[in-house]
Amino acid sequence: MRSRPLLSSLVLAAALATSLAACSAPASPSPSESPSAEDSAQAVVQSLGAVPIPSAPSVEPTASANASHGAVLAIGAPVSATLPDGATVILTALGPDTAPVPVPTSHPTAAPDIPIEGTITLRVKAVAGSATLGAEELTSRDQRGRTVALTPVGASTVTVAAGSQAELVVRGTFHDGAAQVTLRHAGHTLALWTFNIEND
Repeated sequence: MRSRPLLSSLVLAAALATSLAACSAPASPSPSESPSAEDSAQAVVQSLGAVPIPSAPSVEPTASANASHGAVLAIGAPVSATLPDGATVILTALGPDTAPVPVPTSHPTAAPDIPIEGTITLRVKAVAGSATLGAEELTSRDQRGRTVALTPVGASTVTVAAGSQAELVVRGTFHDGAAQVTLRHAGHTLALWTFNIEND
């Protein structure tokens, strides 16, 4: 009866193999040992490496304008303008520098809207090519639609070549409230700057 010892040996060998397999298999993690969401996120970051975070620009981007597309800006903001002849200039309207116009003391209540005299400076910097601009190309209106006459202070025209800068100064009489100054060059509106006049 050799079949019994052989059968017993096979059963014993199978039992040993099962035990060994159970011992060598990795233990499944318990719920408390499973990786947390934070660990998973850190693992992803480590696998990706450092991700650059773009920094905010130090200055606002410069607006652009050309003969077919003007720009509307707040006073003091620059605009890069391509003129009809192909020259490129940076235009910046500054001001207005103001001073109240004297009101007669005999009628102190007759003029509650005290006029204010102010100067506006147009700074022109040539980037490419050359350009000539004149005071007559600047116009102004107030919030009521009234035209504010502008007269040059000093030179009535300025000419700039690439890399050079010049300033054109005009004077007008404004009133309390909002107003605007517009630059039209060669028949095209390039820029309109808005501002407020306050008589404190």
